[in-house]
Amino acid sequence: MKHSIIAITGTIGSGKSQVARVLRSLGYNTVDCDVLSRQVASDSQVLQQICQLLGQESVQNGQLNRSFVRQTIFQNDDLRLAYNNLFF
Repeated sequence: MKHSIIAITGTIGSGKSQVARVLRSLGYNTVDCDVLSRQVASDSQVLQQICQLLGQESVQNGQLNRSFVRQTIFQNDDLRLAYNNLFF
């Protein structure tokens, strides 16, 4: 049997989650990369690397300060690139 993989991409609020819900209701398996990224971002070694790159404010109470990280990396192309390459 041949299998297909469908990737859903788009900007915030574009309906990716809704499309995934429809696909699940039709019996398709889905992988939610937002869930995976949150799992990765809760790892202590990952948080340590992010803190080293972006400073102490990037991690608060042992959790990623998503608001700070977003504001920081999207205002600085070099930091965004370094952040995206932390684990590759």
